[in-house]
Amino acid sequence: TQNVQGSFKDEKPHNGYFYAIENNAFNIFHFKKGIKEGQQYSGYLNELAFIKTDSISYKKGKPFQGNKATSKYNFKFLQQYEKGEIVKTEILGNYDELKAIVTYSDNGIITKNTSGKILSELVYLDKTKEKAKVTLYKDLKKAGTLEYDKDKITKLNLEFREGGLDLKYYINKEHKVTIKAKGVKYSILVYPVFKKGENFTFIDFLDAENLFMDKHYDIKADFYLDKIKKPISSCTMKKGKPFNGTVMGYYENKKTYNYKKYKDGERIKKERGLSRKQLIKILN
Repeated sequence: TQNVQGSFKDEKPHNGYFYAIENNAFNIFHFKKGIKEGQQYSGYLNELAFIKTDSISYKKGKPFQGNKATSKYNFKFLQQYEKGEIVKTEILGNYDELKAIVTYSDNGIITKNTSGKILSELVYLDKTKEKAKVTLYKDLKKAGTLEYDKDKITKLNLEFREGGLDLKYYINKEHKVTIKAKGVKYSILVYPVFKKGENFTFIDFLDAENLFMDKHYDIKADFYLDKIKKPISSCTMKKGKPFNGTVMGYYENKKTYNYKKYKDGERIKKERGLSRKQLIKILN
């Protein structure tokens, strides 16, 4: 948080106006004795210019009345508050076009697109609203459910097809979240790493890739050939890209295999047009 016209106390904003930029969201906060109070201003930045601005009043350090602009992952949000309660969130696109609307109730949260089709549905499982069951959709079709307790996923059953792979998300016997990607003649097991440190919100469930394949975390992937129990190769991923190890694939049209070897993020070797026996000999 940077100073606009205000004073600090114990290295924290105390009185006056301050600003902060997070992702492409811009906020101007007013503090009174260390607490957000009065009118606050927020907006979105696009090439150093406002493309959306709004304002909201705070009481006792919490949003009270008006609209608040925020940003997380690749999404932009305009949150509407009435008398201290959030009543609606608009999800905006790159050029401020409306993408989806989030509505709230005592029982949970529903996210719908502009045509009224459900994108995700969250139902609270206790009065604290820290436990919930979420129904997830992919391409407007129900893909499965998960349950969470604060920042931990406790149950997971999600299946859909993407990029020519059948994807299944589940919790394995070691209680680790696991993604199985099944292709022709091979499969991949991916083990996401969670370092949330904060409770889940509906925002986390707008895109499964953001939730389970966060590019900020290191991820391990094991590659398996059909009818072989042990992985034929493994690779760590950083920022969503191969970093150390070997990845493999299969060209269905040519009926051949390929592999790429990486070291410190650089591809150091690759081969195509391999038979199953050749691939096994090379990687073993």
